[in-house]
Amino acid sequence: FSCIFCSQRLISGQHYRYLPNYRILNKIKLLVEKYNQTKIWFIDDTFTINKKRAFSLLDEIIASGYHRKVCFIAQSRGKDIFWELLVKMKEANFISIAYGVETASEKVMSQLNKGETVEDNIEAIKMTHQAGILTDASFIMGLPGETREDRKLSSKLARSLPLDGARFNIAIPYPGTKLYEIAKKENRLNVLEDW
Repeated sequence: FSCIFCSQRLISGQHYRYLPNYRILNKIKLLVEKYNQTKIWFIDDTFTINKKRAFSLLDEIIASGYHRKVCFIAQSRGKDIFWELLVKMKEANFISIAYGVETASEKVMSQLNKGETVEDNIEAIKMTHQAGILTDASFIMGLPGETREDRKLSSKLARSLPLDGARFNIAIPYPGTKLYEIAKKENRLNVLEDW
């Protein structure tokens, strides 16, 4: 996607590379059997971006029996969540999903270029909670065009949702991002020598 604040594209471009399922299962086996891990976090930017791959991996986790030995955490976009996927994730023992909600303001959200809406995130969080999976949300304060009222709206939204955790981050204009270019154009950069 083309989120204005994301520095990940500077590293990977707009490509998404997957490990084959057998390699992921080998890594799970190593973590569980050698290192006695009981919780594994898939740190994919968006675990659910490719539905076919997600269902395939979830089926293999269940078939291998790892869903009885370890629990899992993942990150997703709200727009990519639907009931059948949540049911399969719950069956595979995914206990928590983190969402990048970012803001409660549709106006600010549209400026972020995420390709999803505040309502997409609200519905995903409610559905995830209904499926019996914990939810976590991250918000960003200090985004372009954001007002004090927008920040209050984000805080109010976080309190109104069935969240198990919420993080409030400060917008950081990483070099190479659109957010950096906006901050530079508006003369709002405070870059120190050791940036």
